[in-house]
Amino acid sequence: MSEISHFLAASSAVLWSITYVLIIYRGFKDKNYGMPIVALCLNLSWEFIFAAIYPMILAQRIVNYVWFALDVVIVVTYFLYYKKDFSNSLNKRLFIPQFLLLFSTSFLGVLFITIEFDDFSGVYSAFLQNLVMSILFLAMLFRRNNVSGQSIYIALAKMLGTLGPTILVFMNFYEFQNGIFVKFLGIGCLIFDLLYILFLYLKFRELNINPFTHKPKLKEDLSNYLIA
Repeated sequence: MSEISHFLAASSAVLWSITYVLIIYRGFKDKNYGMPIVALCLNLSWEFIFAAIYPMILAQRIVNYVWFALDVVIVVTYFLYYKKDFSNSLNKRLFIPQFLLLFSTSFLGVLFITIEFDDFSGVYSAFLQNLVMSILFLAMLFRRNNVSGQSIYIALAKMLGTLGPTILVFMNFYEFQNGIFVKFLGIGCLIFDLLYILFLYLKFRELNINPFTHKPKLKEDLSNYLIA
């Protein structure tokens, strides 16, 4: 592995860890979960599978366990604050069954992709779930129509964390996973991550909130902040 490959792989691990920590921080700060639930279930599944069932090399396995632990904390924010996104009583009653169904489906999906495509390095499933995640973050912003649980720093760290592995794909680093499909997934992640950053920034501007401090620019704009 070349020095640049080492750097890109390590920076991706650090940036994704930062992403999770920032999501946790904003979740407790804003009292709202900051990762779409399907993306969260996919993350938990991938991290557990490639840490415990099909363990990677030691360094990546440790990273996977760290990510899994951080995602468990994000699950805690989801259980604490899900009512902000589930306004009617039917959705509230179905909350736990929905979570269990989503997690089991995500887990089996990642597991079967791994087995079906001999993807024991987790490349295909990682990029596929990252593309799903990038799309879902954008959809969450549009659905909520506010910046609760979200930040520019999360969006930037998430984009840069995926950009490193995407560059590695184009460097033909992942052995047999060098086909056009993985490259398509990587480019798709970048496009939707950039769109998310753009529209998130525009939403901050619309609400007259400083996107880098999360503080309303004027006292009279306090009512715009974190509208649920």
